[in-house]
Order: sequence, then structure tokens, then C-alpha cells
Amino acid sequence: MDPLGPDTFAPTSFPGKKVEIPGFALLFFLLTFGVTWACWIPIVILPIPAHTVSRAVLLFIGILAPALMAIALTAWMEGDKALRTLLAGMFRWEVSGRWYVFAVGYTLSIKLLVTLMYRLATGAWPRFSNVPLYIIPFAILISTPVQSDGAVTHFPAWPHASDSAGPASF
Repeated sequence: MDPLGPDTFAPTSFPGKKVEIPGFALLFFLLTFGVTWACWIPIVILPIPAHTVSRAVLLFIGILAPALMAIALTAWMEGDKALRTLLAGMFRWEVSGRWYVFAVGYTLSIKLLVTLMYRLATGAWPRFSNVPLYIIPFAILISTPVQSDGAVTHFPAWPHASDSAGPASF
């Protein structure tokens, strides 16, 4: 048996249909790069001012393009059930609360350490963002799904997704 898995697999919602993995991966990458660059090229070429809604929307859609393409392709190839499975991975709480406290504390301690090192090296405090504090929780809510493990390692359209760590394992 080939340790890398078969060359084709049958999606659960299309029982007789075989999808070639290289073709599927190519489709994913082409769509992802197409959407990303369709959003980012206008930002670079057109004189869109830095602090405008149109620039922010284009930038944000470009950033989310990989996740959006994964969601769209999962829904198209596997159906609603697989899409729910994919999105459910973002909301799993599989470790105890102390690990979340560790993650937040570790991140804060690294940022504090870098800030203090900057202060010692330059004699001045680093310039922090002038984003209002009330916006930060909304930014966290938006960025968490992008960084979530669910959209990468639980991608149901990849072969062996139920018994693997995702695309990298086939």
C-alpha cells in the first residue's frame, strides 16, 4: 500500500465521483491566489488612501481568501454536513483552561519582554497603535477563525481527513 495514500478519493456526498487530489489542490491554490491577488493588486496599483473602508475591505477579503476558499470548496464538494464539521473544529475546547491561560500569558510575556528590550536598546518606548481599545475584542473575534486549527487540519475534502492531521498527512 502506498504510504502517501491513493491518487483519488470519493467525496462522501458524491458517491460515484472520483476527485483527483492534484487537480483539487491546484483548484484550491488557483482560487486562493486569484481571490487574494484580485483584492491586493488594486490596493497597490490604484491610489486607494490608507485609512479607507474600501482598502480595508479589499485587504480583509484577501487575508481571508484561503479560509473562504476552503469553506467554499468543502461546501461544494462535500456538502453541508462536511461544512458543519469543518466549522465545528474552530470551537472545540479540547484542553483544560490552564492551557488557554498559558497561551495568553505566554503571548503577553513575550510582547512585554520585547517592549522592555526595545526600551533598553533605544531609550524610548515603542510606538503603539492608536487603535481604540474597544476595537481590540472585535479584532480578536475576527482573527481567531483565521488562525484556528479547524480550517487547516480538519479540512474534510482532503483524503483521510478523519484519521489524519489534514492536508500535510496524505
